[in-house]
Amino acid sequence: MATVNNPNAISAQPVGGRSALPSALSSKRGWLLRRRVRSHRSGVVTMSGIWIGFLILVTLTIQWWPVPTYALAVGASNVPPHWGHELLGTDAAGRSILSRLLYGARTSMVISVVAASLGFCVGSFLGLLAAFFGRGVKTVGEVIANTILAIPPLVLLLGIVLALGSSVTTIMIACGVVFVPLYLRLTRAEASRQLAREYITAARLLGASSRRIILRELLPNTVPSLISFTVLVLPAVMVIEGGLSFLGYGVQSPTPSWGNMIALGDQYLSTAPWESLLPCFFLGFTIFCMITMGDYLRGRLAARGPVES
Repeated sequence: MATVNNPNAISAQPVGGRSALPSALSSKRGWLLRRRVRSHRSGVVTMSGIWIGFLILVTLTIQWWPVPTYALAVGASNVPPHWGHELLGTDAAGRSILSRLLYGARTSMVISVVAASLGFCVGSFLGLLAAFFGRGVKTVGEVIANTILAIPPLVLLLGIVLALGSSVTTIMIACGVVFVPLYLRLTRAEASRQLAREYITAARLLGASSRRIILRELLPNTVPSLISFTVLVLPAVMVIEGGLSFLGYGVQSPTPSWGNMIALGDQYLSTAPWESLLPCFFLGFTIFCMITMGDYLRGRLAARGPVES
């Protein structure tokens, strides 16, 4: 009876009793679920980083690898993949699919990196000037961006390729021009946001020149956002190059790229599907890895504060 009439005993019972057990189990289950999700996400990011690193290695060193040259016919045509001499089979001309995939990785990576770098340099330069100097320069930047965006991307790409001729250099220039307005607007928006920060005001009060503020203050704090965006531009350029190859204006044979390998193997889908499916898989997996790394970099860079010179 003493226990029943004691309010302290009654109120203390739920704390350590059965009512606290479901919440504890739920908290434990939620913690395990979050840990499992973080572990899975970390594994995907690691896999993506390894694959992108492998592609960079192939791009830089493929000429020294013990694989046949992509233009060399090494055997019978349309040999299916097997564990013998040709691991991934041959194409209609008897060339090794494996060697063309490796050399095609170099072509696709070079086109993507150069095109993204061109858009990055031109667009970020115009965006920084437009954000810092305002009115006149901003108007010029808007005219350039609106003019490029007013033309459908495919029409603009075909116009540049037809005017300059179908080559790797032309495709890089055309893809770079397409992404200039995107870099321009992203840089201008990010730089305008940074101009309102205290460190810019402090630099102006200390008498820093416009050149120093742009190069030493604005640029380092704008580049992280541009880098995370660039990782997403790279797979987009690969897709664009593949689309041009289907129209006959991409990288011309015998130079391989994943895009023209898919286009050339399209006519053999019923008899030799591996000629298109293998480069499709490599291209799709690379795009997935690059988008994953872009999301990861954007999250990491967003947590950083301003870079002080």
